[in-house]
Amino acid sequence: MTRGYILVKLGSTAGGRAAQAVEAALELPRVERVELVTGPFDLILHVGAAKQPSGPELLAQVRSVPGVLRALPCWVSAEADRPTPPAA
Repeated sequence: MTRGYILVKLGSTAGGRAAQAVEAALELPRVERVELVTGPFDLILHVGAAKQPSGPELLAQVRSVPGVLRALPCWVSAEADRPTPPAA
């Protein structure tokens, strides 16, 4: 069970295409949140842990969303939290 992020590059964000891609991505299993961002990618998909679909299967589904040119998975392998400061 893997969770992580998928960075998505769209062909165009004009004419409501980004909003359409966001809506389509939110319909995919395991996609918990979608953020529209600036930079080399247009969307960041937050992917929750689950047994199905597998990472490669989910990636194929993301790549099938209309307008998606590229999808780059970034699976979480380890994480750390900031320590909680002691109570005063």
